[in-house]
Amino acid sequence: MKEEKWFGINRKTIEWFPTINYEICNGCMVCLQCNHDVFSNENDRPVVCNKENCIVGCTACAIVCPEDAIKLPPKEYLRRIARHRNSSCSCC
Repeated sequence: MKEEKWFGINRKTIEWFPTINYEICNGCMVCLQCNHDVFSNENDRPVVCNKENCIVGCTACAIVCPEDAIKLPPKEYLRRIARHRNSSCSCC
């Protein structure tokens, strides 16, 4: 299987995936509409089952959640990763 990369960075090293706050989740399952198979339905509640399938930078599930129960890392996290990569780049 091909190793996934995000701007040359191994996807497995990037902690970009949703978390669900079950205290406010109403179980509507709208998040299961994700086209990347990140979520599954377990005992009538959504669960993040495939973290690495989440597209780095995508926030669609959080946007469509009617209860605002889905959170992702702040975009600044990605900026820091990109800056760090660029500053350690030996190609230029």
